[in-house]
Amino acid sequence: FPVTINMEDESRYIVANIGRQWGKTMTMLLKLGSKAFSQLGKYWWVAPTYQQSRIAYKRALLIYQKQLADAFTTISSG
Repeated sequence: FPVTINMEDESRYIVANIGRQWGKTMTMLLKLGSKAFSQLGKYWWVAPTYQQSRIAYKRALLIYQKQLADAFTTISSG
């Protein structure tokens, strides 16, 4: 059956019962990134193992490299 995740949902936690290779990591990285780049705050990525966190970290760097570079440029010039 199809699964829908509301990207506009403002809930603090999201619990999703989803199978393998559905795109959970990418979906949550997009949600986390859209929130983090639009609203100042502390954001966490929690995973069961260091290796899983590292995978998400590497994917986030690839997805948001331009936004991160712009943010660091703004901080260093400010």
